[in-house]
Amino acid sequence: MYIDLALETKSGKVAVLLEGPRDVSRSLPHIALGAGLVRSELLKCDGWALVAVPWHEWRLMHTEEDQLTYLAGRLEECGVNVG
Repeated sequence: MYIDLALETKSGKVAVLLEGPRDVSRSLPHIALGAGLVRSELLKCDGWALVAVPWHEWRLMHTEEDQLTYLAGRLEECGVNVG
């Protein structure tokens, strides 16, 4: 099992998970499949807050600024202050 980016915050552990085409269904709604689903469930059971970054959303980010804004928003949803 792996975590793409692990953060320790005042409120706990946060795992950023990059979900590729093999990790989620290709058709809508894009739901976690197989090993990706197991990975997420095991991390949640171990007390990690999860931030999933799906490939189909990430590919819409055309600039580095778009990517940073997107990731900051996802982290803030999880209670991580990135300001």
